[in-house]
Amino acid sequence: MKAKPGARQDDASQHLLSRQQENVRVFRSFLLWLLALLVFLTAWLQLRPDSARQKQMWRQQTRTVYVPAKRGLLTDRHGTALNYTLPSYALIIRPEQLRDPRDTRSRTLEKLGTAIADLATALGPEFYASRPSLQTMEKHLRQRTAMALPLWSDLDDQTIAVWNLQRHNFPGTELQLSWKRLYAFPDVATQWRGGTRLETPTALAEFHFWNANFREPVGIDGLERSFNSRLRGEGGYEVLQTDVLSYRHQVLEAHKAQNGEDILLTMDLPRQQFAQKLLAERELTGALIVLDSQTGEVLVMASSPSGNLRQRNAGGPGSQYDRCLGGYYPPGSTLKPLLAAFALQKGIVTPEETIDCHGAFEVAEGKFLACNNKYGHGPVNLSQALACSCNVYFCEVGRRLGALGFEEFSETGMLGRNLGTELWRQEIAGCAFSPSWVYRHRKQNKQWLPFDNANASIGQGAWIITPMQMAVMFNEIVTGKLFRPKLVCGNDDNLLDELDCPPEGLAAIREGLRLCTEGPNGTGRALRIPGVTVLGKTGTAEVGKKQRPHAWCVAAVPADAPKYTGVCIIEHGGGGGKVAAPLLQAVLREFVRK
Repeated sequence: MKAKPGARQDDASQHLLSRQQENVRVFRSFLLWLLALLVFLTAWLQLRPDSARQKQMWRQQTRTVYVPAKRGLLTDRHGTALNYTLPSYALIIRPEQLRDPRDTRSRTLEKLGTAIADLATALGPEFYASRPSLQTMEKHLRQRTAMALPLWSDLDDQTIAVWNLQRHNFPGTELQLSWKRLYAFPDVATQWRGGTRLETPTALAEFHFWNANFREPVGIDGLERSFNSRLRGEGGYEVLQTDVLSYRHQVLEAHKAQNGEDILLTMDLPRQQFAQKLLAERELTGALIVLDSQTGEVLVMASSPSGNLRQRNAGGPGSQYDRCLGGYYPPGSTLKPLLAAFALQKGIVTPEETIDCHGAFEVAEGKFLACNNKYGHGPVNLSQALACSCNVYFCEVGRRLGALGFEEFSETGMLGRNLGTELWRQEIAGCAFSPSWVYRHRKQNKQWLPFDNANASIGQGAWIITPMQMAVMFNEIVTGKLFRPKLVCGNDDNLLDELDCPPEGLAAIREGLRLCTEGPNGTGRALRIPGVTVLGKTGTAEVGKKQRPHAWCVAAVPADAPKYTGVCIIEHGGGGGKVAAPLLQAVLREFVRK
């Protein structure tokens, strides 16, 4: 029996309805499961976030700020501050706090320019005139997008107060602490002290700091450079929690900066100023040094002209080069005491032996080297030869030494060597005139000639000595001790060697140095100090036929047990006894007067 058409239609409809209901139940179950999964994931992310997400959330709520260390002081031996540091505040703005994520760069630039102009108007006309240009802002957004834009630096207290009162009107602006290096007595010992310039600390390149455009003073020369790592200290940091407007809310974590170490120089500031004043008033070019004879500490190291640290720091002329450590000069007759000590050590001469001076020394047949007294000094022993600076006597000593003797002499003391002071970058080794030097450098005739013997024995030829080398070696003659000069106070032992010379020979040399200043025919009579016996030697170093010679002078006081050893050289000054000696005498008198 066949089913009716109407019944078949009802069955089909019923079946379709059942399938639809089943699909709805499945879909509803899927949605419920999906909702449950979303709820679970949301709860899991909130309750158990992964490390990357935790770091991202942390960055959104905090800022790690670099805290600069205060740079240490440079002071003289009495504690007077020379190079020092004061806090400085700069005003910066953070572009990311002004822009909307949908803004284009041009729109961000427009907002930034408006905000800076409004802030400058509130601070004053000079700030409006010196605000960053449109090109500066555009370059910053293009090249240093993530960093704050510096606006004005080294703000005074009044400007900081004005900004603080209105800071809520200028979101995105902050004060940034830095340090500025200042220089007391800026024209004194500039090559010794050195200066700084602002550079980005290396720590900012290694870690992520919010103030990554911060710059701190970094030493560029002098002791500022040599002791930069000790002076600069070690920067710290703060982790700041911020509010919705990115203002500082609280400090979550802090690591204090370790301020730099203070460095105590051996300099005697009043005497250093006095020495520089003498050179500057006479507009002289040269150097003047005073050592503590018993320790090798440098009390005065004046190089003229000296420059000005403030002018250089402001973009003006830099300091002149250091003539005390880097000046290259032929020593002239100031080399004679050193040669005498070596000759006595080798037995070339004795203190009592006399040599006849007739006014000239015959170097070769028919060729003579003149003495400073054209009529001659007659028979002179070692002490008398030093006192009157007899060229003939020392030329004869040089003849006896010969090539081998001068080769050995050139390797003694600090001749042709760096001293290795704290300012080693400013030193030159000089030149020790010897047969090996002639062989290496003289093109036409590489042999050591009789003229070389004569010139070398009176401090001429290719000798090059710095004033500090001369001070160290002359101090060795008068004390018997070779010190490395000390520019910074400390307990380190700087004794390098002791002079190996017969006692009677040293006594003869020192007697000659005494007669040079105290004797009637001495060339260093300008070194005399009333009530004090002075050991001294002058020198006149020839530098060319058309140029005046350099004027040398060395001295030590008091004669019986020297406390102070000094050197002075004046470039193209003429005679050492007339030009350099009065200057050195004036400075040494300041040290020995009651």
